[in-house]
Amino acid sequence: MEFAIYTVHAHPKADHLETVGEASKLAAVPPLWAAYEGLWITLGALLALYAAVAVFVPLAFGAVFFGTVLIAAFDGGSLHRLELRLRGWRKVGIVEAGSHEAAEELFVTGGPGVRL
Repeated sequence: MEFAIYTVHAHPKADHLETVGEASKLAAVPPLWAAYEGLWITLGALLALYAAVAVFVPLAFGAVFFGTVLIAAFDGGSLHRLELRLRGWRKVGIVEAGSHEAAEELFVTGGPGVRL
């Protein structure tokens, strides 16, 4: 089984945890990825960027879209963590696990691979 590093974030006003790893396969289409992950600030920023480029520099739209694909694919986890921080969530730990679900379970139970 392949393990990955996940950060664990706590909701500021509720008993809710969210684990963030690297970007999903949907990162190939950044607006769909952002909507699927519930990253509404990121989605709005992407759509505003695409609209501005389409209006002011239409010939560069393909390059800008490809650039956002690369950013989402290689650094999607960081974008997700940034959005959570902007919403007031706080990072409460780091877990090494095989999946998001396993990472959350390990963090809650205090199993091996948990770093606070």
